[in-house]
Amino acid sequence: VLNDVIFANNQFVAVGQTSATYQPVVLLSSDGTTWNSQIIPTNYVPLHAVAYGNGIYVAVSDTSTLVSTDATDWTVHSTGGGVDVAFGNGLFAAIKRNVTKGLVQTSVNGVDWVVQRSDIIQALNRLTYGNDRFVAVGNNVAAESPDGVTWNDVYKNPFPASAHPPVFRRRALPRTDGGPRRRESVPHF
Repeated sequence: VLNDVIFANNQFVAVGQTSATYQPVVLLSSDGTTWNSQIIPTNYVPLHAVAYGNGIYVAVSDTSTLVSTDATDWTVHSTGGGVDVAFGNGLFAAIKRNVTKGLVQTSVNGVDWVVQRSDIIQALNRLTYGNDRFVAVGNNVAAESPDGVTWNDVYKNPFPASAHPPVFRRRALPRTDGGPRRRESVPHF
């Protein structure tokens, strides 16, 4: 199962876990069609995301960070970790999995991490850098930071009280060729 892919330093780098043993795995490709895989020999949990900056790759799992200069030889560190990682403004930023609050941490080298904010109103799921800022989104919340250090909640509960978010329900659709009915997810408001 692959969870993230980037293109950096003239190669594609994908991260995830093996299906059978859930060992961390990294796949490399120069063209996006032929891939070489490597299982990271560690007992750490599967890799969620990868980023590149400052001449290094940083991959994160729930409890650890893997760092590499070439995406081939990785060093496992029991610091950092998270569900997503991004690079910008000279820093790596990672968001940690937390059930009730969002937690953001930063690092210049992928090894030494500093918690910048641990009280974002809701849990965070994804993080990116663009337009000179980090943006993290999660359970009905978005937060932004121009520097990775100072974070502002910019969006809370995106659905007004009078509106309900779409709920996706599965429905069976008839087949015109006489085959079995297929199922499809459709929004239900």
